[in-house]
Amino acid sequence: MINRVVVIGRLVNNPELKITVAGTSYVRATIANEQIYKDNKHTNFIDILVWGGLAENLSKYCDKGRKILIDGRLEIKKNKKGEAAYINTT
Repeated sequence: MINRVVVIGRLVNNPELKITVAGTSYVRATIANEQIYKDNKHTNFIDILVWGGLAENLSKYCDKGRKILIDGRLEIKKNKKGEAAYINTT
């Protein structure tokens, strides 16, 4: 099965680099993706999860408002608050 998602959008906040207990770098961020059709404008807010060197570069070189392209896979996880969908770049 294919699970590939490509999205272009702008960073909603400054990416914050974090490190797992095992020492792997990661960033959780949100991008805003605008869709315009005729007179209708809609913005999707998409959560992303970036790992390793990509996460380090994202936090180092990209600030809030920067346009980025994400290529990854869609994952939906259930937690205590309900379902959360995000794009995972691994």
